Amino acid sequence: MNCAGCDSRLLDNEHLKCNTCTSFFCLACLSINKGSVSEIDPKQLAKLKCPSCSNVTRRNNDDSSPVRPGHMGGMLKPNTTGIQTRNNKKNISTPEQSPQVNYDATQHAILAEIRSLRCDMNKQFESQQANLDKSNAILSSLQKEVLDLGARFSSMRADLDGAIESIQFLSDHHDTQSKLNSDNVTTISRLLKDNMTLQSQVSSINAKLSQIEQQSRECNIEIQCVPEFKNENLLTTFQQLLKITSCELPNADIVSYHRVAKINSESERPRNIIVKLSSTRARDQVLAAVKVFNRQNKNNMLNTSLLGIASEKRPIYVTEHLSPSNKQLHAAARAFAKEKQYEFVWIRGGRIFIRKDSNHASVLVQNIEFLKTLK
Repeated sequence: MNCAGCDSRLLDNEHLKCNTCTSFFCLACLSINKGSVSEIDPKQLAKLKCPSCSNVTRRNNDDSSPVRPGHMGGMLKPNTTGIQTRNNKKNISTPEQSPQVNYDATQHAILAEIRSLRCDMNKQFESQQANLDKSNAILSSLQKEVLDLGARFSSMRADLDGAIESIQFLSDHHDTQSKLNSDNVTTISRLLKDNMTLQSQVSSINAKLSQIEQQSRECNIEIQCVPEFKNENLLTTFQQLLKITSCELPNADIVSYHRVAKINSESERPRNIIVKLSSTRARDQVLAAVKVFNRQNKNNMLNTSLLGIASEKRPIYVTEHLSPSNKQLHAAARAFAKEKQYEFVWIRGGRIFIRKDSNHASVLVQNIEFLKTLK
């Protein structure tokens, strides 16, 4: 609790209460010495008034004397003689006057207290001013950061706008590309369908062409592995082959004879001899004679020495004249038979047959893909 006069903190037993305004005051504001409090008459304490209330009372009593801090001291005085005094305008003689309070000392004390309060307020003001300056500095820094963030945000916004434009551009082109892709897919599907149709037609045409080529060779026989000489006589060689195999074929059935180019130019084998006969019957007659001769002479089958060719002894093979595609198919069939241990591979009428063994039926090899289905 603080004093109502000087606002200082009140201490126990060092303050009194005004009976008029009911406020508490310290002894200094009431101009009462600390040691004389116990000597004050209780009746006087019951009529105790603060300087403000006493001033109002004096004005009401038409008392024009100024209010002094010592007024309360004149009102309250110790009752040591037992003589009652009256507070009126008449001069009352008392055996002993109450001690006077030093007005200047009180004034100096009040001024010192005010100066102290002023110093405290100045310190508080300076502290608040420092805090305010610090807050202003922080606020300025925050404003700079906000401005920097604003500039960055503007830059990011510009970049974002550019990105949005780019995305919109890509989106538009994506839509266009999607439409083109859809059209392309439709076109590709149609082209694939047309391609499959064309492939089927080409396969059919190739099959027919191969058949035509084979038919054009149906009267021919092909003699393989006969050594080549510069001044060779192929007719004499073929007639010697007919003589060895006991095949009676008139010269009128021999239409033409010649060697053909190699499929593989790097091969060391000699070029094959093609003999064109007058009919398929004559062709089959020669092939049958060669087959019988080889069967009867397994240890000395048809070879170069039997034909009177002065060179290293080499086997000679006589087969039907196949078209290039059938030759490839025949080679693939022989390789397949060797790998899968098939016993028989032969040609008849330009067609290729394969057989597992004597207990199995023969199979016509139509194409290379057909060989993959066999076991």
